[in-house]
Amino acid sequence: MSNEVRGSAEALGRQGSHGGRNSSFELLRLIAMFMIVAHHHVTHNPFPAFDQPASINQFAYVFFLSMGKISVDIFFGISAWFLCESRDLSIRKSLRRIWILERQMLFYSLTLMVCFLVFDRKDIMSEQIIGSFFPTLYDMWWYPTNYVLFLLFYPFVTVGLQKMGQRMHACLAVTLLLVWGLAYGMTPNDYAGFLSATFVSFIYQYVLIAYYRWYMRKASRALSWSMAGAGALMILAIMVIADLVHLRHGGPFPRIVFDYLIAEGKLPQLLIAFGCLLIADRMYIKSRLINYLARGTFGVYLIHDYPPVRKVLWSFFDIGKIWGGHGAAVYSLAIVVLVFTVCLVLDLIREFLFSRTIDRRRGYWFDLLADWFQSSPAIVRVRQYLTGLQKVNID
Repeated sequence: MSNEVRGSAEALGRQGSHGGRNSSFELLRLIAMFMIVAHHHVTHNPFPAFDQPASINQFAYVFFLSMGKISVDIFFGISAWFLCESRDLSIRKSLRRIWILERQMLFYSLTLMVCFLVFDRKDIMSEQIIGSFFPTLYDMWWYPTNYVLFLLFYPFVTVGLQKMGQRMHACLAVTLLLVWGLAYGMTPNDYAGFLSATFVSFIYQYVLIAYYRWYMRKASRALSWSMAGAGALMILAIMVIADLVHLRHGGPFPRIVFDYLIAEGKLPQLLIAFGCLLIADRMYIKSRLINYLARGTFGVYLIHDYPPVRKVLWSFFDIGKIWGGHGAAVYSLAIVVLVFTVCLVLDLIREFLFSRTIDRRRGYWFDLLADWFQSSPAIVRVRQYLTGLQKVNID
């Protein structure tokens, strides 16, 4: 048995070892989205809590700030964890995934746009109105735009990794870890040509996750918790050192540390994210409630981070209004719980409405369009031409 076939068989065996869906990944998805909301509460807030004089409150808000990129790595990591096991690596399958994702994005961009036009026109700009009709192209939300780009490349990347086999895949993973894991991952700037906040960071993580899923033995609980703990200690140490510098010299929070905490793909964040995935893989939970609630996590992101909503929401929950009081961070945590819960309920309502309408035959219109496109005379001629070229090359 080849390395790539054996790796895929082992991965499929893990998924079915308990005979059901592992809700621990769905619970992790919920936690990750909650952490993203906490991050946005600080980074998009008009009050720069991280630039205030060093205090327990200020340290807590910097901690909230650091949650964001860890959560993004977790959120994408869950998708990559299962995508690398998929047997259907066709371009059509990827486009179908994009189609379904785009429907949800269009629903929220257009619905929220209409709401602002009717009730609060002053807080929505003309370019945001235009962009609401083309949310992916306009980069209305950075994560789904880059996830769509990843899905376009995903079949080719996966087939390439399978064809290269275990040895070359291992060399690629090690090279990435040395170049981007250390040169970029341990420094505050975008060294070594790493394109942060792009689909390139997703491909980087996918290569590492796919190698683990296909070829490595299941990590122990001790190793899983050690990875997450090591990443957390690294971030904690960075925060403590930055606050000591901040306390000693005054002035704003060290920008070099701020940039490090909010950058994608840094080594401590990846250690925590990958450790959490390994813990979820080890911790088998079966819960219909968790699975049901997790279906609304992406909607939480789309609702609260729609640009006009983001502006109004965090201006209303301005941290500056509570900064002088005791327990400001606890109050902010309650705000995050409220925002997360309201957005989750709204998306579950949307999910219910979709299930009774356009999702009764999910992907039906895409399949019709794809079948028509594939059978059109122009596409048939192009396919025949490419097949002819392939035969010439083989001969």
